[in-house]
Amino acid sequence: MERISGIPAKIEMETTVRMSQTETPEKDNYVFDGKVYDTKEQILVSFWQGDVKTSIKYRYRDNVLTVTRKGDYETRMIFDARSKTSCHYMTSKGEVVMDIMTSSVNVTDIICDIGKIGESGDKTLSLKYMIMAGDDVLGSYEMIIKIKKAL
Repeated sequence: MERISGIPAKIEMETTVRMSQTETPEKDNYVFDGKVYDTKEQILVSFWQGDVKTSIKYRYRDNVLTVTRKGDYETRMIFDARSKTSCHYMTSKGEVVMDIMTSSVNVTDIICDIGKIGESGDKTLSLKYMIMAGDDVLGSYEMIIKIKKAL
């Protein structure tokens, strides 16, 4: 695999969360400055979420998204629409084990206003999944992450 330097990027994230207790969706939008490493084999996005003092990395390869969070709370989550996965969420109170059921994970090129693929290689990563504890659904999640490379 070729080694490339990270390219500065703007990471725009839109999340929708439906907690099983309320079913009322909560929507949030975030914007981060980060870096993107984009090769034929994978896309790696890294950024710092200052409000929770956490380093976050998204790695997309072979239709699987791996999210690694390192800070006060640490986890490594694997999103694979072909199988249920488990993650360990490390908190100050101890470890929480959760299952992830991914319904879709996709990466597409961002299309500009005139209907063509953007020349900078910008991408959109979309993800739908549920977090479960045993057979209980704790919440349903949707994320749209736009990766806009700085030119």
